[in-house]
Amino acid sequence: MKKMTLLWILLIISIGINALEIAYENNLIEISGDFESKEFIIKIIAEEEFYQLIIAQCTNGGKIGEAEIPFCSKYVSLPDNGNFVINNLSFGFDEQVLDKKIVPAGWEDNLLPNKAFYQKNEWLPEEIIKISEPSIMGGFRFSQVTISPIQYNPALNKIRIIKNIQTELEVDFSINKNPITKVKSTFSRSFSKIVKENVLGAEDKRSVGDGLYLFIAPDNCETNLQPLLRWKEKLGFKTRFAPISETGSSNTSILNYLQNAYDNWEIPPEFVVLVGDVSGNIVVPSNYINYGSPYSPVNVTDHTYTLLEGDDYFPDIMIGRLSVQNQFQLQTIVSKITNYESNPYMDENWFTEALMVGFIANGYWQMYSHRETLMAARQKLLDFTYTVVDTFIHPWQSGASLLGQMINGGYTLINFRGAGSPHAWHSWTSGPMFEIWDIQNLTNGFMLPMVTSMTCGGGNFASTSYPNCFGETWLNEGSPSEPKGAIGFIGPSEHDTKTGWNNANSLGIYQGITRENLFRCSEMLLRGKMELYNNYPYCHGWGGPTNSDRFYFYVYNLLGDPGLAVWTDVPRNTNLTFDTEMIYGSNYLEVQVNTLTSDNADFIIAVTNEDS
Repeated sequence: MKKMTLLWILLIISIGINALEIAYENNLIEISGDFESKEFIIKIIAEEEFYQLIIAQCTNGGKIGEAEIPFCSKYVSLPDNGNFVINNLSFGFDEQVLDKKIVPAGWEDNLLPNKAFYQKNEWLPEEIIKISEPSIMGGFRFSQVTISPIQYNPALNKIRIIKNIQTELEVDFSINKNPITKVKSTFSRSFSKIVKENVLGAEDKRSVGDGLYLFIAPDNCETNLQPLLRWKEKLGFKTRFAPISETGSSNTSILNYLQNAYDNWEIPPEFVVLVGDVSGNIVVPSNYINYGSPYSPVNVTDHTYTLLEGDDYFPDIMIGRLSVQNQFQLQTIVSKITNYESNPYMDENWFTEALMVGFIANGYWQMYSHRETLMAARQKLLDFTYTVVDTFIHPWQSGASLLGQMINGGYTLINFRGAGSPHAWHSWTSGPMFEIWDIQNLTNGFMLPMVTSMTCGGGNFASTSYPNCFGETWLNEGSPSEPKGAIGFIGPSEHDTKTGWNNANSLGIYQGITRENLFRCSEMLLRGKMELYNNYPYCHGWGGPTNSDRFYFYVYNLLGDPGLAVWTDVPRNTNLTFDTEMIYGSNYLEVQVNTLTSDNADFIIAVTNEDS
């Protein structure tokens, strides 16, 4: 039996002294300079040595089995029509013969090279600069520019090291691909925030405001949902309950309902909450896609409901599912959300504590990147507001009892990187680490974490083997007065997701939380997917878990409230001074805010009637 090993050796080659510069102004992009330095890391897979090439300013990616090529990708803003084209591209290059092949993508899962790829006698990628087709997300239009610092010829085992890049990209308005056909007067606050942080050249051209909080549920859920709708109004949102008798009971009718709301309502939906499972006594249907692995060839997805503008696969509304099968579960989740936001458990320690859970594997099957991903996310949190970020890494720590005790102590975030299924988190070598019944045995009360489960199968809310899957159990467990489990869960329905893709998704979420102030559950979900898109610019077509970022956009779902903001710091007391009565005919109310700090900006004050 051949042993699968990974050996890390750094060979640093300094090439060029000037960083690559990308400037955007007035629909013109200027790209100039060099990539700063290269590192070759030796990896051994099935007793064969490969190089992994690491370049500053770049990430690595590719289709499973093909060479993992570094590149630099950026989202760039577009006007309502047209796309960028390359103008006056010039560059030089140095050729270098390698004594080892470039490592195949998928090395994290010990997957072997695609022999046909490594026999190709051509320079790849063919284009030094690649411009994606335009996408539309919540009314914002953009494309992706990808710059390749090398080209690789697999058959010759040579690389061309690109240097002295000089080019301009300008908008060609004759390109009529995926235009914005109906300009909105107001952008949603959540999409605006994400775009501002991630899309080069994005400007606040229109006003920003909160959209509608829309709840879609069977008719008999209205009474139990009223406390949640009322609470969201107190947070400043307009709310609407849309019963199935109004939306229709099929996924097609619900999509048509959302399309009409997005296109024609005065206040279009921003957050859409689907209340119900795909089976049981409370049902709201979902959608399904093919292209899955042999373990789950058809996968459930709510992402389809979000695609309301353009022919791309970026969402236009934020969506989440309260996947309940009965009224008691609904009452429990409503209690969880309203108490979490309005009356959080005030032991101050848990607000700034998080937990990273995963495993490493030695021997024939080796796995280290799970831990490295967790440690990178951990450092982001510690550099942010978090004072404690614990780790539970099997086999250094083991046992569901110990992990349960740690969770009972209180965390606002739990991040898992490892193996998984619809009923458990797993290690590769020792079976389940934490299962459905372990969640049921928790006693964490109102210290409810947001769980980011970046591994296989835990979000399969259509599982027939586990009618309450792993993610649903986190969300539904407990009672209205004695909750347990989690406040929300992000995870995939696919049973065989791949490590590199999950790592990128995980780090995108925690980059958004700690660097971009993306605290709402649906913002986290979207930010992870945007990281995938940026890390896999040559994998935008339809495919499966080995070769398509589009696939991951669909199979990763949110079980939870899309607009809920996760606590990442201790809540501060706020004093408001205002008149308790308004004079008839007055159209404003003066409110003074005092947080006992110098930062009193960005407050939203909601005024509601007692019976509204």
